[in-house]
Amino acid sequence: MRVGLTSVLGSKAPVLDASALLAVNDLGPAAETWSFNSISYASGRHYHRSLKELVCLGEKAR
Repeated sequence: MRVGLTSVLGSKAPVLDASALLAVNDLGPAAETWSFNSISYASGRHYHRSLKELVCLGEKAR
């Protein structure tokens, strides 16, 4: 069973050890989390998907 925990690491940490850990976030109850994938970036927009939908964060296409 998957657990809905994510870790946030500091991008400027000189070494990826325990001191680089900035936060641990709970995405919800086990097996009921919204998504485990990472955010994607293309053409000035960020994309995030779940099992049912794709969400776009960015300016509306003209």
